Amino acid sequence: MKKTIILFLIIFISTQYINGLNTKKKTATIPYAFYNPTLGYCAGLYLGLEKLWKDEEFKIGFVAADSKSYFGYILCREIYVNKKTTFEPDIVFGHFQDLKTYLSGNPHFPNERSGSNNSSADNFLETKGDDLWLELNLKYLLKKIHQTHYILGVTPFYRKISLSINEYNQSLTNISNGLKFTVLRENKTYKELDPKEGSRIRLSAIFDFGVFSSNNKWQNIEMQLNRYITINKNKETPLILALNFWSSYCLSWNKKGNGHYQRPPYFYGANLGGRFRLRSYLEGRFHDRAAVLYSTELRKIIKFNPFKKWNFLQRHNIDINYLQLTFFAEAGRVSEKIKRDMFISNLKWDIGVGLRFLMNKNTLIRADFGYSKEGSLIQMYIEQAF
Repeated sequence: MKKTIILFLIIFISTQYINGLNTKKKTATIPYAFYNPTLGYCAGLYLGLEKLWKDEEFKIGFVAADSKSYFGYILCREIYVNKKTTFEPDIVFGHFQDLKTYLSGNPHFPNERSGSNNSSADNFLETKGDDLWLELNLKYLLKKIHQTHYILGVTPFYRKISLSINEYNQSLTNISNGLKFTVLRENKTYKELDPKEGSRIRLSAIFDFGVFSSNNKWQNIEMQLNRYITINKNKETPLILALNFWSSYCLSWNKKGNGHYQRPPYFYGANLGGRFRLRSYLEGRFHDRAAVLYSTELRKIIKFNPFKKWNFLQRHNIDINYLQLTFFAEAGRVSEKIKRDMFISNLKWDIGVGLRFLMNKNTLIRADFGYSKEGSLIQMYIEQAF
């Protein structure tokens, strides 16, 4: 815990130093605290760096928990290679204690596959371990027709999760790396953090080729559809209905190579739970060959904004442009086969409420509280869930 506090202080002090280097380089630092059932009581620090060289943005976060867990992220945005090409690397890392991991092996559930749609919430392994996740997002703007953008994306990725199973003194290491190819059509405002109108279609194909120390080779496809509708016409406090459909399917599920099925690890492919999909369930709670998810959010920008009067925020280059109250509902499931009833029957659901902060017009911070049959959960991250 001492190391996490020291790192926390280093990040905070460094922001003050960077802010003093050049008044044209804008930094913003936000300390915060929250409680999460997995991590316990947490103290966090968010750092935003803007225009260090040109138009790029760096978003850095670090969280230390009283359970001796910590995690952090470094997200880079708007690094232009040329007028049509952007490079956006993401790094996420963490160390976790007393983590519920939904992998088979719990002796109390000998005939049940952990993480399947009908699996028990108690069918997990108590683990601790480390997580390192790298993505290098390369996007190319193919064409623009009026307000519609057609984008091609290529993302090399690498993720390594090393786990120790507490009860059985066993270790497990999962490594996956490969390429993700994406075709994106957006007719909302390009790169808008909080869209008010328009739609988005995203088609992706993900390949792990089984090289560079990867545990297994596999292929997966995904589709995501989004629609944004402004219900009222008030420009200052709009009411937005946001709709989301997401589906995932593993193409290589029944293929074998080197004696193993070519299936993605539980943290890739068709999985539900965590910060973006079924937010009141733990990360990786459900995983299988196929998955479907329906999400809806009612987003309302509110006039109440006490942060405008905080001199402390102004001194640290923090401008909270507005607060947004959100109500959300989600339903989805995983399945070993794609069949008609997968889309309508035995869906897992959750409902919740959230608060969004738009900061310096380029960073959106969200906090969501969700409730489901398996309990409640608080999720905090940056950017909208969809």
